[in-house]
Amino acid sequence: MRAAALWLAASAWLLGCDTSPATASRLTLTPNENKRPTPLNPAPSPVAPSQADVKRDVTSSACPNDMVLAEGNYCPNPTQKCLKWLDKGHYRHWRCAEYEEPATCVGKKSSQRFCIDRDEYVAPGGSVPLTGRTMLDAERICKAAGKRLCLESEWNFACEGEQMRPYSYGFARDSSICNADKPPRVGTDSLLVSLALPPGSFPGCQSPFGVRDMTGNVEEWVRSDRRATRGVMKGSYWIPTRNNCRAGQRIHGPLYSGIELGFRCCADATK
Repeated sequence: MRAAALWLAASAWLLGCDTSPATASRLTLTPNENKRPTPLNPAPSPVAPSQADVKRDVTSSACPNDMVLAEGNYCPNPTQKCLKWLDKGHYRHWRCAEYEEPATCVGKKSSQRFCIDRDEYVAPGGSVPLTGRTMLDAERICKAAGKRLCLESEWNFACEGEQMRPYSYGFARDSSICNADKPPRVGTDSLLVSLALPPGSFPGCQSPFGVRDMTGNVEEWVRSDRRATRGVMKGSYWIPTRNNCRAGQRIHGPLYSGIELGFRCCADATK
């Protein structure tokens, strides 16, 4: 049984995704797994405020203090061409070292204006993002806070901005900017160990709107635009996988939960 569990954890890393629904119960949260591990990379220096940051300060009254305003033109179908693949073999379809800049849009853009949590949801009294919850749990928690679970299109736009950045921070992959590209760790109980870090641990890991940790750290539940009852897992988590804004994990149903999976909330902006 121990050998099978180790094989399962290694397979999840190589495939860049979670284990099958049948093994979902083995990735549940335990009291010791939500403790903060030692960061494997030092946090980069804070980034100087951009024009988008200045605009956010002016329009911040449209959203609660723990949220930011995402406003602009969203492209449903961007063309993001990879110029250099980071890996060979299987990973060639997953991690891109550098994308062509600028990205282009196929079709018509749509106007977006909404509020989104600056950080992944942390439970009261906690320090790291809350994990081990189903999509239904995430919806309930967001609703109790007067918010809602984000749509996939909203999450995409908040991550990439009007520039259609493949990664929340830009067009070239940099493993030092976000909590990503970390080898998975397996505990003495043969279960996956959380490497999630508190919000703000990587100051440079933010989108054009100032939304943090949309690349790596923990994967996040969102609601599918096409099927209201279907969830999508976005951003991936700390392992070496795609971690880009458009990538989405769709093989698990809304009742899946795992130590690698969290969420953040959205809300309508004040007019």
